[in-house]
Amino acid sequence: MKQQSNKKLQVFGIGENVLLPIPQVDKRSHFDPQNLPGVILNCNDEGLYQIGTTAGRLEAQYTGGQLELSLSFFIAIEEVPNKAITLREAILHSSHGKHHQFCDSKRTCNSKCHRAFT
Repeated sequence: MKQQSNKKLQVFGIGENVLLPIPQVDKRSHFDPQNLPGVILNCNDEGLYQIGTTAGRLEAQYTGGQLELSLSFFIAIEEVPNKAITLREAILHSSHGKHHQFCDSKRTCNSKCHRAFT
C-alpha cells in the first residue's frame, strides 16, 4: 500500500525550487500570493522534505504531494537564512507584511489616527 502511494508522490532533488500552496486560512487578502516559493534543503528517509525560503527554513516538513515543482528559479540553497520559521512567518515575509491594519482606538477616530497606516 505504501509503495503504491509513494509512486503517486512527486520526487524532488535537493536544490530544486518548489511551490508550497498557502492554506486558505493564512491568506489575508485576495492580493496575497497563492503559493510560497522555496527550495528543497533536505529529504529524510520517510520522504519528507525540508523547505527553505528567503525568510528562513520552515520548521515543518512536507510530502511530495504537498509541493509543486517550480518552472522558475526563485532562491538558491545558499540564500536561505539559517533560521527556523513557521509557515505563517514565511507567508508574512513573502507578502511583505502588507496586510490591512485597523484602528483600535476606543474613542472617536479622526484622520490623524490613520496616518501611521499609510
